[in-house]
Amino acid sequence: QKIGSEKSIPVDFRLVCATHTDIGEMARRGEFRADLLYRIAVYTIANPPLAERVED
Repeated sequence: QKIGSEKSIPVDFRLVCATHTDIGEMARRGEFRADLLYRIAVYTIANPPLAERVED
């Protein structure tokens, strides 16, 4: 639904987001919109750096 509109428009898409910062902490500090984080953080995958993965 567009801002200011009462008409919904159906969409079908996938959104992939990546960051090297802790956006959860940023949202708690008010530096990132908590409502946006709630919408994009449905599925999260943690991928630690190779230096922290001794088995690799």
